[in-house]
Amino acid sequence: MASDREKIDYLNEIVRTRGYAHGSHRLLANHDLEVLKVVNDVTLANYIPKRSLSPIEKELLLVGSFTALHSQPAIIRAHIQKSLKAGADLRQSLAVVELTLLEVGRTAFDSALGAWAEVAGAVEPSRLSQPSRTTPLNRPMNAPSKDATMTANVLDQHDPDVGMAVGQLASVIDRDSRGLDARTREIVMTIVLICVRAAEGRIEAQMRRALAAGASERDLLEAIELIITPAGLPIFDAGLTIWARVTGAKPLVPEIDAPHSRSPATRA
Repeated sequence: MASDREKIDYLNEIVRTRGYAHGSHRLLANHDLEVLKVVNDVTLANYIPKRSLSPIEKELLLVGSFTALHSQPAIIRAHIQKSLKAGADLRQSLAVVELTLLEVGRTAFDSALGAWAEVAGAVEPSRLSQPSRTTPLNRPMNAPSKDATMTANVLDQHDPDVGMAVGQLASVIDRDSRGLDARTREIVMTIVLICVRAAEGRIEAQMRRALAAGASERDLLEAIELIITPAGLPIFDAGLTIWARVTGAKPLVPEIDAPHSRSPATRA
């Protein structure tokens, strides 16, 4: 049984390494320290170390992920603040929040936007840069997205006025870099689609778009690994499976029989 001093020391270490301690961290520290340690070990492996993704990219990815997961505004706010500390400007985190609107809905979007506004009100105006037009996407402003969804097709056919309004909104959000370079933007969008459990074909197409924008296979893998604890293993597993299909990554096969890994039809 951990002592109160051990619990506080471990919680202090989480704050030192992350810069914050969520409510769940504080509760587990007091009531189930061993589980907190195991959960935190994942973060120490996939988030804290210097890897392929830059600190700015990690934080922007987590802003998008936590928005897509309808997380508490305090969590989103913490990662917006950390993105600023890493060197991002406010325009970039705003662009990430905007990317989620059509995927996560107004409620989650408004919550994240409120968290962003709270951070924006507490920093100097110079951190909010003007929209950048130096890295346009690879299509004209008014061209339709390559990732046209079933929803858009249905609206165009059965309610064209609404379909046009949604299309115009998507065009405004999607027409240029809006402070994000194309590579970062496409990685963020990949993770947002994984978090909202978009159709596999759409996620696969988005991963290929990210690769075409300059992301590496390793960049995408590390981005997916970042959501192991926020999104849960089922969402992580789904994203990893699509990543393997897109990249051709091969799994290892155990040397001993694993009958429960096989489909029922192939079991002896």
